[in-house]
Amino acid sequence: MVIISASRPLEDFKDYEQVFMKMIESIQIRQSEKSISMNTLISPEDYFMLSYPSEWNLQKIDKNGKTAYYKLTSSEKDQDNNLIIKHIRMKEEQIKGITLDDIGNNLMENFKQNYSNFKELEKLSTISSQKFREYHFSGTINGQNWEGLAYIYMSGYDVYTIYGASLEKNFTVFKSIFSDMINKFYIMIPEKHEGWKIYNQKEGLFSFQYPSNWFLEEQTSDKFNYISISPLRDSSEKNGVDLLYFKIPDGQKPEDLDILLEYLWIQYEALGYDLFDKVNGKFSNFPSAILKVRKKADKNAFNLTVTVFMIDQYMIQIFQSTGQDEEVKNTCNTIVNTFRPFEVKSEK
Repeated sequence: MVIISASRPLEDFKDYEQVFMKMIESIQIRQSEKSISMNTLISPEDYFMLSYPSEWNLQKIDKNGKTAYYKLTSSEKDQDNNLIIKHIRMKEEQIKGITLDDIGNNLMENFKQNYSNFKELEKLSTISSQKFREYHFSGTINGQNWEGLAYIYMSGYDVYTIYGASLEKNFTVFKSIFSDMINKFYIMIPEKHEGWKIYNQKEGLFSFQYPSNWFLEEQTSDKFNYISISPLRDSSEKNGVDLLYFKIPDGQKPEDLDILLEYLWIQYEALGYDLFDKVNGKFSNFPSAILKVRKKADKNAFNLTVTVFMIDQYMIQIFQSTGQDEEVKNTCNTIVNTFRPFEVKSEK
């Protein structure tokens, strides 16, 4: 149950009544995320991640040169609710001088060719930014009235167009699902770092980059895998980034991230660390738990950040340890920021 109230002194309530009504009508009651089972699409070829309802069907419908298309429909029989993702990588001469508004206007012109009685409607949100535009539209195809949302992202030479539409009579129900899917759309274009190497996990689970003059060492067992990246080899308490990952056995429920973080904090407290932050957040768009600790009784404080998250059935822990060297700190931050949940090919 949701109760919405608005009040003003009686003498001027009439002046505000229409404003209140518009505000109330604009409120979207969204379903709890826990009530909808979601799948995650990770596209290594097109560098994006999207969560969508598990009962929806996903189809990659075309790949032509530098353009890719993905189509999501609410069911095989019901084609009346769908979302299209289009990714195009443009050349420098193509994108020079092009703005998001130019791309959006071109999209609306294309829609006018496909829909009769086409109209641009009032936007449903205020999340437009320099890299993002939203459009709200309606129109008629084969005698049926449709309503939809379109979103355009631009990052460098990469342009993403996402549009979802449903029959007008269903739009009230599906607009919150469309909005949730758009809010979970995450672009992960790999950065290029001159003189750095690319590490790809052998099964394509993840990748990261690191300086070619840093040392990378790996340890594996039948239970876990461990990767260490640091500027020094064989240091007992070194600066650098360590990554521990292991697969949760089939049928076994993964440990709650918050509980796991509590276990880690107990261990670090016993080793003489102070807790200075513990938060829940996102890492590469995955729900994560983050622990930040500092070494006790040390004039040169030694900081450690532990980030814990899940990819499919894999538990991943990233340990970022730094002293007072600002260059090393910045390099460690950059290494962590290059993490991608897919393989990155050096030629791309």
